[in-house]
Amino acid sequence: MSEESVDLGFLETPEHEWRLHRCYFPSKVGGKPAWLDPKNLPTTKMLECKNCCKPMIFLLQLYAPVDEHEHCFHRSMVVFCCKNGNCYSQQEHQTVQAFSCTLPRNNLFYPFDPPDYESGKAAQSCTNPKKLCNLCGAAGNKTCAKCKAVNYCGRDHQVLDWKNHKPVCGQETNLDDKENDNTILFPEKEIVIESEEELGNSEELQQNDGKCNGHVSQSSSSTSYSATELEEAVGKQSEDKTFTKFKWKIANYPDQVVRFHPGGKPLWCSAKGQIKSDDVPNCPCGAKRKFEFQIMPQLLSYLNVEATIDQATIDWATVAVYACSQNCQPVTDDLCAYIPCFAWRQNFLI
Repeated sequence: MSEESVDLGFLETPEHEWRLHRCYFPSKVGGKPAWLDPKNLPTTKMLECKNCCKPMIFLLQLYAPVDEHEHCFHRSMVVFCCKNGNCYSQQEHQTVQAFSCTLPRNNLFYPFDPPDYESGKAAQSCTNPKKLCNLCGAAGNKTCAKCKAVNYCGRDHQVLDWKNHKPVCGQETNLDDKENDNTILFPEKEIVIESEEELGNSEELQQNDGKCNGHVSQSSSSTSYSATELEEAVGKQSEDKTFTKFKWKIANYPDQVVRFHPGGKPLWCSAKGQIKSDDVPNCPCGAKRKFEFQIMPQLLSYLNVEATIDQATIDWATVAVYACSQNCQPVTDDLCAYIPCFAWRQNFLI
């Protein structure tokens, strides 16, 4: 991934589930987070929605190493979001939170050489050194008082998981490995990254009936918005040149869920609701943040978060994520290894 090119992320079902294990450094949507640093995790407070004060849920992560820095040999960008739809009706942009985590090639958690991507043996021998929430996969600092075998990030998720946990609580079984009906998590898929330039330009795709590398240009995919649906969502702003550019840029690959362009600029959906780079707050280390990637509205269709008449839902035109331009790292080992990024949510109806 270079600063000169734009890379697109598409959803696919992995050939093997173990490919989404943290030992294989996955890019993925949904399920539980595959923590790059599985020990020094974000605190419960860091993963709390600033609007409703409820725990956020893992949305996606991107494996994005930086070659110029030795400490960024491994680098993962992790995004969480609130599942309370009412929070998205507010103008505050606190419903999505992103973090970056880096590790050098020599580290405490992974071998120096890359894993075998054919056998799955790395996942079998790679365990989590930290207790994780049985429901969401975040740091599990609370333990079930009865069985002492299952952990939670807090009372909210313990209550939500009680229906599944109660029948097996206290039984002599590996509760952490038990499959349960966890409806709070988003469906899990792999994110496959491909260069927009290598996929082909607009003229080439139109001459080729809009097909390239298996990704169709028409909105036949169940995970994409049609041009008409986008116009309805954005308020039919036919004179908005920014929206026209947005539609044109994504027309060839309407099923893209991520646009990765470190150091570049976001592809905004509307002229309204943007943020200038100078207005993005600096990293806690003091360095400026730069644009890294954006989450596209097409992802919402896959997440199955449709709105009802009497209930608000998760919604965005795009989410732009900005990370530290210096790729800073924690000062001491006892701090959280996940550096806060800045996520700006542009709404459809503004």
